[in-house]
Amino acid sequence: MGFDRMMPALYRAAVEGKHEDYYEALRQTAMTVADNQVTPSGNTVLHVAALHGQKQFVENILETEEDRVASSMLFSRNNKDETVLQCAAEKGYADIVSLIITATKKYKDVELGVGVTKMIGMRDKVKDTALHKAVRMGHLEVVKLLVKEDSEFEYHANDDGETPIYIAAELQFHGCLVEMLNTCKKPTYGGPLGRNALHAAILSGIGYTNISKSVKILFLEYRTESSCREFATECTQSLLEKKMCLCEEIDDFGWSPLHYAVKIYNIKAARMILERKPSAAYIYAGSDKEWTTTFHIAARKGKVEMMKEILNMCPDCWEMVNSKGQNVLHEAILSKKVNVIRHIESYDHFDNLIHQKDEDGNTPLHLLAVNRYSVIDKYIKERRMLNYFAFNKKHQTPIDIAVSGYKLLPNVEIREGSRALLNSRKFANRIRNIPEHEDNISDKAEKEIEAMIGMGKTSIVVATLILTMTFAAGITVPGGYQQEKGYPLLLRNTAFKAFVITNTLAFLCSFCSIVIHIAMVSEASRYSRSFGTVASLIFAQGVLLAFSCYGVVIAFLCAMYVILVPLLPLAITDLILGIFIFIFAFSVCTYYYLYAT
Repeated sequence: MGFDRMMPALYRAAVEGKHEDYYEALRQTAMTVADNQVTPSGNTVLHVAALHGQKQFVENILETEEDRVASSMLFSRNNKDETVLQCAAEKGYADIVSLIITATKKYKDVELGVGVTKMIGMRDKVKDTALHKAVRMGHLEVVKLLVKEDSEFEYHANDDGETPIYIAAELQFHGCLVEMLNTCKKPTYGGPLGRNALHAAILSGIGYTNISKSVKILFLEYRTESSCREFATECTQSLLEKKMCLCEEIDDFGWSPLHYAVKIYNIKAARMILERKPSAAYIYAGSDKEWTTTFHIAARKGKVEMMKEILNMCPDCWEMVNSKGQNVLHEAILSKKVNVIRHIESYDHFDNLIHQKDEDGNTPLHLLAVNRYSVIDKYIKERRMLNYFAFNKKHQTPIDIAVSGYKLLPNVEIREGSRALLNSRKFANRIRNIPEHEDNISDKAEKEIEAMIGMGKTSIVVATLILTMTFAAGITVPGGYQQEKGYPLLLRNTAFKAFVITNTLAFLCSFCSIVIHIAMVSEASRYSRSFGTVASLIFAQGVLLAFSCYGVVIAFLCAMYVILVPLLPLAITDLILGIFIFIFAFSVCTYYYLYAT
């Protein structure tokens, strides 16, 4: 059947719900029916009336039109493949939904042979049913009508992977959720990313304290923040009561609902799951290659209260390790959660955890020593019975790791028999009676020092050239001298003053760079040379050389401007070109320093 563009009079009649105007428009155009009249969106007269909540108009059309016409409009779809039932359900017009369901029963044997079950199950282009649409908008009365009419219907996911129950849980429409759980005999709980409705209920509580104020006001216009949390908790409880196994299902990332509850500190949801299903705490989170535990997640986020909740139901979680063999104390140290470390210290399990090694052989003390030497020293003072000389797979003790980056405190001693020391060049040199100062730095450090000296040689050449140029420029200033009095002719010119200052700065920086280079070479030639000192000196030399280069460029631009000032356009052009090149060079150097190195 072909379709025509809907006449304005028919459209207005449907929008305003004026049945008489509808038939008057048909008479004026010598038409008897309007089932082939559609809007640009493909909506029939019945669609338009349903979208605008015109119950009486819909009822009159379904009762007064011929069966064929009423049936045709009742089952017609618009450009989005939406039926009249879906349009009414999305808008929340329960009375119109009831009328359509009744009419569907009446016309089920007419032409299309579509019954109520098929009508309710019809999907639009994104695979949404009428129930999907009603639940998404929170229309409880419509939801009641739809699920009651066919409780046996199995609602599959739409194109986004959402089922009606998942949508209700995610949007915290507890009334809609309970209605479907209690009425539907074949409920489906799936959602996107492999998640189920329990995932959605727990994750729906995220962000009410973090979202922007404007969005928060908009969202909470019809709900208080406390009610949002309350609904989230109620949805979680209802889902657990209906289908307990949801708490054991994992999503595409390998995370269960409990994992997310612990991560976002939804302590009520976590308590509900743990009370009903303690075994959920033993499900690993992550992939087969890299995974962690619920207890580790709580420690990583610094949630001591959540750790207590888990221990209350699963006291043996202390023994759990992640895929790297790290226990919860490893995790707390890596995450730098001091409150968790202090909490673990208060338990008797601490002595066992502190000595446990991961897959690399590192104990928590090894990890603590990486960046926190002062803490290691405190531990040594307070807990002398701990094993501070346990070796990892690189034959390092916590003390070895600490000393590699920090100097020892006076009251801390290193055991001379450590494996790392026995294998070191220093110890070997002692055996061969080679002076200790020959081994003050490692082979790698020696190579780096040699590289720095080579780089310094290039720098010293540049510094010498700049020193020579700036000295000559300071003697032969632009514009020359006044022969009688002996001072520069352009002494009061602003650009000339800038030239003098920047040229002097470049001269002094070049001179200092040369002096520092001499000091660096002297330090590098010593037997007890220090890598740190050499590195600091080469860095200082580079900074001074950069300043001298910039000073030379600026001095040159100022000198050119002073000379070309009678030809002002040329002087300005020359200045702009110089500034552009200067900024470009500065940007390249900055990028290299920040990123390339």
